[in-house]
Amino acid sequence: AWTVEVPIAERNYEVQGALRLRLDEHWINRLLRGLTPERPRSPKRGAVLPGIVPLAKLQVGLVARLLERQIPLGTVMDLKVGDVLPVSLGAADVLVGDARLFAASVAEHKGRLCLTSFEDVE
Repeated sequence: AWTVEVPIAERNYEVQGALRLRLDEHWINRLLRGLTPERPRSPKRGAVLPGIVPLAKLQVGLVARLLERQIPLGTVMDLKVGDVLPVSLGAADVLVGDARLFAASVAEHKGRLCLTSFEDVE
């Protein structure tokens, strides 16, 4: 089962909270299908109602955690500008909030790091 957390905030009253949904495989598949880019529809299937934002356009913040490394505090305190910490990149964790949804490979494309080959995680 997956847990989806949706942060909720009311700016005028400075109130915030979160809505947590625990979804089984069937419902997470429905959600992910709804988030896929829309394809052109025939008029018979119906138009989007005015003022209603399609789920596929919902903005979701993703965080890619590239690596995690344990370093002695003394080493951290001794770091200077220009020092280099050698690392090797494996699969990156892709998170929404604190929930780990995918593992992805990190690739370089035209000087930019990109995520590719997404895999579901349990």
